[in-house]
Amino acid sequence: MSLDGSSVQTHVGSGSGGGEVKAQFGALAWEKYKIVRTTVTGAVAIESVAFPGRFLRLGRPDEMANVQGMALELEHFEIVVIG
Repeated sequence: MSLDGSSVQTHVGSGSGGGEVKAQFGALAWEKYKIVRTTVTGAVAIESVAFPGRFLRLGRPDEMANVQGMALELEHFEIVVIG
């Protein structure tokens, strides 16, 4: 997964998000992430290494995945390890 957050400001919620998230073969600079704990409930945010302060955003069912400049509700995830 590649995340281009170059057009997204940090520390600013941009409504429906921005930037671009797409499938990518391999893992170069735009495909590396930090898992950031966001709350005491165990939720995490997925932050771009190439674009610090930009987070993966999965919107409502009628929206595409994109980038947000802060970790709000739609940028919080639960990662479950199976096996």
